[in-house]
Amino acid sequence: MKPNKENIITDILIELEKCTTRAECLAVNGSKWQVSERTFGRYWKEANSRHLEKQIAIQKQIEEESRAKSKELLDLALFSKSDILWKLQEIITDAEKDSDKINACKLFCEIEGFKAPIKSDMNIIAPTPIFGFNPLVDE
Repeated sequence: MKPNKENIITDILIELEKCTTRAECLAVNGSKWQVSERTFGRYWKEANSRHLEKQIAIQKQIEEESRAKSKELLDLALFSKSDILWKLQEIITDAEKDSDKINACKLFCEIEGFKAPIKSDMNIIAPTPIFGFNPLVDE
């Protein structure tokens, strides 16, 4: 009994899921289906187009789920940088204690990168000029 077109295409789709090539699929199932190579080529083309549509649909679904998950993670984030800076500005202007204001100013400057440079000792070593004294070192 000769299988109908849809059964053959379904079998080809199963083989495509296994990443089987056209030649391997024809070699494995060609005698079972009893179809010519030309007919098999048409069925193979139809199965490939269905397989591509299915893969595109799966990819779209994955993208939608990814977008939903990233949106959910963004909603779970407690504060953004701008929210934190805004709250620190409120503390600086409205706080009762001066220590709270100072700490908020320190944190604000640290977040914005306005750290004061750390004091460092500099030693200038210069060669002694011809006159016997160095105006940069000797005073």
